[in-house]
Amino acid sequence: MLRRDAKVELLKRVPLFAGCSKKELGEIALVSSRPRTATVTATAPVRLLVVTDRAFRELMQNMPSIQMKVLTALADRLAADVS
Repeated sequence: MLRRDAKVELLKRVPLFAGCSKKELGEIALVSSRPRTATVTATAPVRLLVVTDRAFRELMQNMPSIQMKVLTALADRLAADVS
């Protein structure tokens, strides 16, 4: 099990959460302790951090500052794909 600080450090590297402050990333780490059902196949040793869709939706509702940053990051990515 990863320490909370380790989860925050991993989340900092995800472009979708790049604009989030350290405090906002602790909030994200708190919602990630639920059982997982996804299947992943890796070709090399990896560590994964998964946030469920339910937890993600709750996070977006409860933390408007994170919601805006995630929406901005998504818009930026979509704009880059269109160009």
